[in-house]
Amino acid sequence: MLVRLEYSVGSQVRFLSHLDYLRLFARALRRAGLPVAYSQGFNPHPKLAFGPPLPVGVTSSAEYLDLELAEPVPLPGLMMQLGQALPEGIRVKEAREIKGKVPALMAVIERARYRVTVPLPEMGPDLPWPETVARLLARPSIVISRRTKAGERPQEIRPGIFSLAAAPGEGAVVFTMDLQIGSRGAVRPEEVVQALRELEGVPVTGAVKIHRQGLFALKGQRLVTPLEIL
Repeated sequence: MLVRLEYSVGSQVRFLSHLDYLRLFARALRRAGLPVAYSQGFNPHPKLAFGPPLPVGVTSSAEYLDLELAEPVPLPGLMMQLGQALPEGIRVKEAREIKGKVPALMAVIERARYRVTVPLPEMGPDLPWPETVARLLARPSIVISRRTKAGERPQEIRPGIFSLAAAPGEGAVVFTMDLQIGSRGAVRPEEVVQALRELEGVPVTGAVKIHRQGLFALKGQRLVTPLEIL
């Protein structure tokens, strides 16, 4: 039995790495007593497949995990048992059985939606935000400096920014952005903030808070969640 889970990640666990999540879910499935299928060989491991990794420090409303069970389990019971075994900050929101052959999560997810809260000085909220965003999106090229294992490298990110909007608030501005993610490359939300600061003069004064609101596949011209394509 193959199952796709949707779960949220709260601030309590936002500093876990992708490897930490792998270990956390493996332990929780064992504690829950669920009949997880294991790989063959000298070092068997539970058959789990995650979507694109959630960056350290980022919270999320919707992450995804495919798991294989050795025998059928009622989905409400699976959600309840697993939910009780997971730590505070991770909540299983939905579970659906995968019937037939479907693409892997990493192969099908192409877009990510983020809410990014950027602290500003007192004059910040009075900036012309629609014009600022429009100017950035009107640029044919947006090159930022990306840190890699080989050092700082210039990186073109404009093709991977699909939408960007700003909503000023008390001492901060909240950006909503749809960005490229997945096997063909990714644009990071902090890189969009970097471009706004360096190219449009947005005054960033403190730590940026990033929340991933959703992950999506493309079905024709329409964005759908990984659950909706099952």
